[in-house]
Amino acid sequence: MFNILNRLFGSSEDPDTPGLNGNKELSVALAAILTEIATVDGQFSQSEKELIVDILQKEFGLSQEESKEIEDLANTELNGSIDLWHFTNLINENYSSEKKTKIMEYIWKIIYTDTKLNDHEDYLVHKLSRLLNLPHSQLIETKLRVKNQSGKSD
Repeated sequence: MFNILNRLFGSSEDPDTPGLNGNKELSVALAAILTEIATVDGQFSQSEKELIVDILQKEFGLSQEESKEIEDLANTELNGSIDLWHFTNLINENYSSEKKTKIMEYIWKIIYTDTKLNDHEDYLVHKLSRLLNLPHSQLIETKLRVKNQSGKSD
């Protein structure tokens, strides 16, 4: 699944290489999930693209160029994937509940970038919550926190 990463970045795990060492697959997995939620409503705005790049930079210490490369790789992986399980499974294997809650916050931020939650986004965010093994209460709590921070409404 992540063969393209090995070709692009090589297989070495150099701890002095910021962002792109052991987190390559995780950064692609997160980018794929965020891209999927951003595009599920049939629109992929510039502000959503920029937010995904910002999140990747923050989470993995990537440069803007590296973040864009990861986003491109995520798109390639999404196009070759039949579901999101591979991405969420990788996150489940490597992230704590607190870190997965942070990912859910990112998901809600992407959703509310265009000010409204539509039916496709609602379905997918619930599915992602289940795939990430987060309780429904955590889904709602993160939704409310993001809505209160941004002043958005459904």
